[in-house]
Amino acid sequence: MKEELSLESPYKIFFEDEEYFFNTNSGIKYILYFKDVNYFGISYLDKNISEFIFNPETGKGRNDKNIRLTVFSIIKSFFSKNTDNVLFYIADNSDNKHKARKRLFNKWFKENNLKLEKFDFQLKDGDIIYYGSLILSENNTYYSEYKSEINKTLMAFKNAK
Repeated sequence: MKEELSLESPYKIFFEDEEYFFNTNSGIKYILYFKDVNYFGISYLDKNISEFIFNPETGKGRNDKNIRLTVFSIIKSFFSKNTDNVLFYIADNSDNKHKARKRLFNKWFKENNLKLEKFDFQLKDGDIIYYGSLILSENNTYYSEYKSEINKTLMAFKNAK
C-alpha cells in the first residue's frame, strides 16, 4: 500500500513495496531503495551494510536542488532508524555517466550538514571503473571500529590494483 511519508523535504515522498519515490516539478519520478548486502566478505563489516540505489524512473535527471534535498531527507531518515548501518553507494554505470554521477553525489554530500562520514573508492573490473562510497553515521555505536575496517578494506582494494 502506498504511503505518504512526513519527512522534511521539498517533494512529497511516498513509500511502497520497500521503495521510496517522489516526483519532481518537471515530472521526473525518482525511485530510491535500500537493500542489505554482503559484498565485502568481512563478517564484521558486512552485518550492517545497506546498498543505497536511486535513479530517475521516468525522464532524464535535471539540475534541481530539491532532488538533492529530498534524497538526503531519505538518507537522514534511514540513518535515524539504522544508526549502526553503513551505507554503500555505487554510481550507476549503465550509460557510461558514472563519473558525472560520482561528482554530483560528492557535491550533494558536501552541501548537507548531516553527521555522516563518506569514504570514496573506485574499483576496476576490466575496462570498467566503478565509483562508490561507504557512508557511516558519526552516531554509529561502532564508529571507530567501522572506520578502521573501512579504511583497511579500501586500502586492500587500492593495493589490489
